[in-house]
Amino acid sequence: MVLLDNRVTSVENVIAQHERRFQVSVVQTWDAASKGYRARIPVKCLDELAADHRVQLVKPWETDEFRKPKSFT
Repeated sequence: MVLLDNRVTSVENVIAQHERRFQVSVVQTWDAASKGYRARIPVKCLDELAADHRVQLVKPWETDEFRKPKSFT
């Protein structure tokens, strides 16, 4: 989950830039009480994305079962 600074005027423009620059694959967006999006983000891009001055927070939304398979015991 990527929470954007409330001063961002166009969530769509920021997302388009993040898709190109950080290879994010957006799943959901919001632009109401808070601004941001949920996406799949390559691990190699997380630090640089978090350093973007328009980003307030980058936080895991859910565990990806393909990265941490469930046990079949």
